Amino acid sequence: MNYLPQISESHYTKEFSMRSGLAGLLVFYFYSAKYTQQELYEKKGYDTLDIILERVAKGNFTNLYILVEIGVVLNFLVREGFLEEDDQSIWSDLDINIYKELFHTLYFNFGFENGLLKFYRYYLQRSSAYSEIGLKIILNHLFGCFRISGYNSHPVDALYLLPSDIIEDIKIFILELESRNLFYKETTLLKELLNEFENRQQPLQTNYPEYEILQKLRKTKFSLHSTIEVKKWIEILIGLSEEEIIRGLATMKMNQPHLPDIWELL
Repeated sequence: MNYLPQISESHYTKEFSMRSGLAGLLVFYFYSAKYTQQELYEKKGYDTLDIILERVAKGNFTNLYILVEIGVVLNFLVREGFLEEDDQSIWSDLDINIYKELFHTLYFNFGFENGLLKFYRYYLQRSSAYSEIGLKIILNHLFGCFRISGYNSHPVDALYLLPSDIIEDIKIFILELESRNLFYKETTLLKELLNEFENRQQPLQTNYPEYEILQKLRKTKFSLHSTIEVKKWIEILIGLSEEEIIRGLATMKMNQPHLPDIWELL
């Protein structure tokens, strides 16, 4: 694993994001500990976790999407058994601050990576008092794009809010809700609205090959041929990505398929 020394000594300690910061480094170290069975990486993981939790406790994130990303990563690591959910004060701060951001913001980016749909992964993994209402707010924001009766209309035309990559993110969001039998009425309506939108006007096409591969990987969990598809898309991702953390995580997943699906975080 030639990525380990490169990443350990890289620039990733300068910010907190999953793609190029401490959140990604946190996942990478715990993956590496499980992959190599070396305690050194577990120690580095806990050291990185301490830095992140100290920052979360201070609050005042200028980019609250990063706070959501940290919450998603911590949920993921708890769910996969890397961490224990034992510090309720941290979760309380995350729940309240993330809910406030979701409730009070007018969204111009609706995507999973840096927009509204980033919140749904947090709420699908959390079993808090905010989870159900958080998902309802996300759905209400999406309905506002289509300016239908009963929902606050978004001031920007849906053509500009819903380019092709965002449409795909929304479809994956619908699959996630359907797989959990959540919000049947709302998901049915949302599918109808998306279908009408795509038939009425061609969505703006985006060109982000790496993100398209991550979307395909996120959809494999709903496929009957997921094992074959995962291998194919991971190989492409390793070749496409410019980020050492992503290439390193993808390589470990390729070599040890039992490791968790890191594309849920990207």
